[in-house]
Amino acid sequence: MHVKRTKKQEHFCLEWVKSENASDAYRLAYNAEGMSPAAINVAACRLLKNAKVALRIKELTARASAILERKFDITVERIGQELAKLAFFNPADLFDENGDMIQPCDLPKEVAAALHQVEVFEEFGVTATGKALIGYTKKVKWHDKKAAPEVLARWKGMLIERRETGKPGEFADLSDAELDAEIKACRAIMDASDAAKATGKQLVTSK
Repeated sequence: MHVKRTKKQEHFCLEWVKSENASDAYRLAYNAEGMSPAAINVAACRLLKNAKVALRIKELTARASAILERKFDITVERIGQELAKLAFFNPADLFDENGDMIQPCDLPKEVAAALHQVEVFEEFGVTATGKALIGYTKKVKWHDKKAAPEVLARWKGMLIERRETGKPGEFADLSDAELDAEIKACRAIMDASDAAKATGKQLVTSK
């Protein structure tokens, strides 16, 4: 079923997919001269809530994602490989056996992928003939090594987010034996839940 939209609505959808900024998309698609930033934001938000506009944005986003996946070979395996490059990057791999920094273009791909920025500064000094270039200082930044392992660990299910479900002080008056019994009961429910998920059955608990 073809859904009719105005030319401005279509223009808004296309611009939103490019930038994901509703206010900017509205400025480009509509005559926003004389409108305050707040008014533009309100108008843009109303457009996003429009069923026709929302459907079109969903269609365009899905199409853009499919194109990117084909063009850049975006797969689960490749994402994992790229995360691993950041997580296990060793700064020592940036230097040769003499301690000199390897040119970025000569670095192995898995090492170069971890680099965020390389800056080169010229150093000048005074010589017998006057001011002259005496060398270079290189400043290297790499991507966050702390974030990548955490993302990988969560992806592989190695990290568990723990939350306190009881009310403050609820277990304060329990003896060690009673606490152990509560813990065992919780573990039994968790084990049963995992088993139910594996078999596709619904877990029913009573308290």
